[in-house]
Amino acid sequence: MSETIFKDLSAQEPNEQLLFQATILENVSESIIVTDLQGYILYWNEGATSLFGYSAAEMLGNTPALLYPEREQQLFLSDIEHILQGQDYHGTWEGRRKDETAIWIDVKTTVLRNTKGQAIGFIGTAKDITERKRAEEASRWLAAIVESSDDAIIGKTREGIITSWNRAAERMYGYRAAEAVGQPITLLFPPDRQDEFISIMEQITRGERIDHFETTRVRKDGAYLLVSVTVSPIHDSTGQVIGASAIARDITERKRLEAEIRQAKQQLDLVFQNIADGITVQERTGRLIYANDTGAQLAGFASAQAMLAFDMETLRAHLVEQIEMMDEFGQPVTFSDLPSAKALQGQSRAEMLVHYRLRHTGRSSWSVVKASPIVDEAGQVQLVVNIFSDVTARVELEQRKDEFLGMASHELKTPITSLKGYTQLLKMRIGKQGAAESVAMLDRMEKQLDRLTHLITDLLDVSKIQAGQIDFAREPIDIDAFVHTIAEAMQFISPTHAITVQGASHARIMGDRDRLEQVFINLISNAVKYSPETSRVDIFITASDGTVTVSVRDYGIGIPQEHQQKIFERFYRVSSGNGKTFPGLGMGLYISSAIVNLLGGRLWVESAEGGGTTFFISLPTTQSDMPDSR
Repeated sequence: MSETIFKDLSAQEPNEQLLFQATILENVSESIIVTDLQGYILYWNEGATSLFGYSAAEMLGNTPALLYPEREQQLFLSDIEHILQGQDYHGTWEGRRKDETAIWIDVKTTVLRNTKGQAIGFIGTAKDITERKRAEEASRWLAAIVESSDDAIIGKTREGIITSWNRAAERMYGYRAAEAVGQPITLLFPPDRQDEFISIMEQITRGERIDHFETTRVRKDGAYLLVSVTVSPIHDSTGQVIGASAIARDITERKRLEAEIRQAKQQLDLVFQNIADGITVQERTGRLIYANDTGAQLAGFASAQAMLAFDMETLRAHLVEQIEMMDEFGQPVTFSDLPSAKALQGQSRAEMLVHYRLRHTGRSSWSVVKASPIVDEAGQVQLVVNIFSDVTARVELEQRKDEFLGMASHELKTPITSLKGYTQLLKMRIGKQGAAESVAMLDRMEKQLDRLTHLITDLLDVSKIQAGQIDFAREPIDIDAFVHTIAEAMQFISPTHAITVQGASHARIMGDRDRLEQVFINLISNAVKYSPETSRVDIFITASDGTVTVSVRDYGIGIPQEHQQKIFERFYRVSSGNGKTFPGLGMGLYISSAIVNLLGGRLWVESAEGGGTTFFISLPTTQSDMPDSR
C-alpha cells in the first residue's frame, strides 16, 4: 500500500476496521476523496492520484477547489448545503490536472456520518468522462451540421428503413421527419426505379461507397426531382455494416440550365461554323480550345477537328512550318506580335492586319485579326476570342489602287516639275518687265505647284510602303542636334507658335535623315495646325534602356479616344469638335508611322479632347539591334 494518510474519523471505531476499509478504498480504480465538513481533504486514494496527477501528500489538507479552478466558490458552498440536507450530489465539472490538462469529471458526493448518525464529512467519487464529453460535443456538432446542411441527409438500416431525416430532406421531398422516419426509403423512388435500392444496398453491404449517383426521386406531392446522391455504409463497433447514410442534392435546376447551355452552344456553334469569319478561342495558357472550320482553313487545315487535334506546342511548330506571316509593311510577324498575345496580357482589344502565305502552295491571303479577352470578377484573363476576317479581296483591290496611284503620281511628277520650271522662268521674265501683279500671281501658282508636288510625293510614298519598296539611306545621326535643327527651321515658317526643345539624350541613332526629317516636320506642322488658338509647341527629348524618345506636344483641340488608333490609317482625317475639317488627305501620320516602324521604332499618341495632343517617337540607339534595310 502506498503512502496514504487516513485520519481517524471516529474514535469509537476499531483501527482494524478502519484499516480494512482503507485497504478496500485504496484498491478501487475510481477516484475517492474524503473531506471534513469544512471541505478539507482527509483521504485521497490511488485512483485520485491517477486521475488528477497529485499525490496524497500534496492534497491532504487542501480543498477540492484546487482541482476545479473554473468552478466558483459560491457553487461549492451551495452544493455542500444541499448534501448536508440529505440530498446526494451528482454533477459534471470541468477539472484540471496537475499538468494543467483540462478534463471533464463525473462527480458523486454524499455525506459521511458516524455511528450516531452525525455528519462528520463528505465522501465523493470522481470519474474521467473527457472522452465521452468530446464524443458528445462531436455528436452535437455533427447533428448541427446535418440539420443546417442544404443537402438532404438520410440515415437508413440495411433493410432500407429510414432512421434519420434532416430539415433539408423535409424541404426537398416534402415529408416531415415524423412522416418519413420508420418508412422504407423506396418511398422516394419512382415506380420504374424501385430496383435501384437493391443494387445500391448490394454495394453498401460490401462496404463500398457510391459517389454522385445521378438519378430521379419523387416528392410527397408527386413531383419528380433530379438528384445527385452519395451513399456511404455505416459500420458498428465491430466493423459490420448496419446501415447507410445518403446525401442527396437537388440538381433539377442545374440539369435544366445544362440542357439550355448545350442547346445554346449547339446553336452558337452552328452560327460560328457558317459565319464568314474565322473564330478561335484560347485559354489563358494560350491553348486552343475552339475553332470553327473557317478559322482552321485560314490556318491551312481541312477542318476545325484537324486543327484541335494538335497540342499547343505542336500546333505552333506546324504553323511556323506551313505559314509565313507578315504585317502590312512586309515585316515578319511572330506569335508574340499577334493580337492574341496582347489580349492574353490584358489588352482590352487588339487588332492587326496580317498577310499569310502558305509555304508549300504559295497561296496568299490577308486577314484583319482581332482579339478580345474574357476576364473573371478579379479582372484576370480567362479566355481570348480571336476573329479572323478575310480581307484578301479588299487588300488586293487597294494594292491595285496603290499601283494606279503610284503610276499616276509618277507620270504626274514629270509634267509638274516642268510646269514649275516654266513658272519660275516666266516669273523671272515678267519680273524684269516690272509687272508686279503678274509676278504675285505666278508666286501663288508656284506655291500651289509645290503643294501638288508634296501631295504626289506622299502618294508615291504610300504606294512604296504598301508595295514594301520604301528605301532608306542609313547613317549615324546625333538625334539631339537633328531635332534642334528641324525645330529651328519649323520656327522660321511657323511664326504664330513658339517651338521649344527641352531635354537631351546624348545619343546617336541609325536612320535616314530625309525620312526622319519628313516625320518630324509632319508632327510639328500638325501640332501648329491643330492648335490655332494657342501659341506653343513643346518638344521633349529623353533616353533610357537603349532607346531615345522624342515627344511633340501641342495644347490644341485634342483627339477623341475613339479616333486615336485610327489616325495612323491611310486617308483617315479627324474633325474638330465643332465639325471643322482641317486641310490634308490623312496620309502624313500613316507615312510617319510606317517610316518609324521600319526603322525599328514606335510612334504613338496620347491625347484628351480639348486638352492637347502629344505624339511620341521611340527609336533604338546605335547600340541596339536594327532591322535590315529594305
